[in-house]
Amino acid sequence: MDEILKKINYYNVQLDKELSKYPHMRKLEEYTNIPKTNLFSGVVVFVFLMIFFNFLGELLSDIVGWVYPAYASFKSIESKNTVEDNQWLTYW
Repeated sequence: MDEILKKINYYNVQLDKELSKYPHMRKLEEYTNIPKTNLFSGVVVFVFLMIFFNFLGELLSDIVGWVYPAYASFKSIESKNTVEDNQWLTYW
């Protein structure tokens, strides 16, 4: 049992290091007083349950497959980087 807890703790520390790279995650952690790893894990579990039980699955698939690419496409058009333009406009 100790070996399992050590592995869980190791991966928790690694995830915390990765999430610390994003300033929004640090601000969210300060605002809510909930560790970044718990917030991230909760979101992942929530999305998994939505997909698994098909609760608002259509909404989730629309957001992932249409809303985000549309947002990224408009954002790339406004930027001066043409590589992003090719990537996102090829999506459509």
